[in-house]
Amino acid sequence: MQYMESIASMLERVSIGTLLMPEELMLVASFIKGCNNMRRYLSRAEFLDCNLATYGRGFCDLDVLKELIELSIRNNQVDSEASTALKGIRRDIEVKREQVKQRLEKIMRGKKDYLADFYIIERGGRYALAVKREYKSQVEGAVLDTSRTGSTVFIEPSAVGKLQEELRLLEIEEDNEVRKVLYSLTNEVENYISDMRLNMEMMEVLDVAFAKAKLSQQLQARAVKVSVTGKLEIKEGRHPLLNKEKCVPLDFYMKAGIRGIIVTGPNTGGKTVALKTVGLLSMMAQCGLHVPVAEGSTFKMFNQIL
Repeated sequence: MQYMESIASMLERVSIGTLLMPEELMLVASFIKGCNNMRRYLSRAEFLDCNLATYGRGFCDLDVLKELIELSIRNNQVDSEASTALKGIRRDIEVKREQVKQRLEKIMRGKKDYLADFYIIERGGRYALAVKREYKSQVEGAVLDTSRTGSTVFIEPSAVGKLQEELRLLEIEEDNEVRKVLYSLTNEVENYISDMRLNMEMMEVLDVAFAKAKLSQQLQARAVKVSVTGKLEIKEGRHPLLNKEKCVPLDFYMKAGIRGIIVTGPNTGGKTVALKTVGLLSMMAQCGLHVPVAEGSTFKMFNQIL
């Protein structure tokens, strides 16, 4: 239920122009895959002459949308293959990062006596060197951060400042291109909103049907007749919430035209359980559920069950 609520909320936000994030688009693809699995499952049951199996024909085909999402989104992020521009930008970013690291490694080899740690540090998305505080004047550059004890400063050497600015611009381009892809996919989802909602309704109907079937199996229940004449006859009815191994079956008869029955007996004699059993089983029958009774039971329609 929470899964379906998430899909419904997402479609509402799409309809007012909200951009979907990669993980949300993956959820859409997962929903479509679930619908396809359900459709295939039901198609295999059609030869059994089962009315429920025909519901599989009511699903809308959303494979085009699913493929578009799966081509662009992998591991909850926009894949490099989503667009030619994005692929090129990410390739340039990797080249630029490698250039920055090579330049820093060269500086480290020449300044190793001034360093607190002999490896490249990342601070706020920028690469830096860990320099001992007393030697910070020996490494020209911008101080990005300081260690908790204050004994180490993290400096971005001036020699890599320009490269890092170029890298930052490339990362901005990457972010813009990622957003273009996400806006394009969100627009595709919006084009299929009606079909998505129809498939959601179909899944909800089937979910209720399967839940009814599971309950029927657990209770060892059966389909019952519903009388239009007012006759109520329960044979070996069992309270649905009591242990069926210990529950004493109830036989109850009320012919058409009778408007009341007096139930008498001592305290703890089962009067309340009998009344609740009749009420609950009647509600189950009127809700279209199978009822835990013996063959030949008949229920009537009630305007109120109190």
